[in-house]
Amino acid sequence: MTQTFTQNDLVRHLYTEESKQEADNLNSCLALDEELKENFNDYRFITDQLTSSMMSPTADTINYIMEYSRITA
Repeated sequence: MTQTFTQNDLVRHLYTEESKQEADNLNSCLALDEELKENFNDYRFITDQLTSSMMSPTADTINYIMEYSRITA
């Protein structure tokens, strides 16, 4: 029997939000199904790109927000 996986299944696997049995099943399919593996790798690449593009506010920005909070509280 061929098991199919949805995009949601791939995203859950990416964030390890599935059961051990589901993870084992998906890992087995990823090893055999080149298209599924490519889709999963695309999601991983996108996640990595989003994570690396995250910026942190400068100290001046944080100080400005904190000062504004003190004034308006």
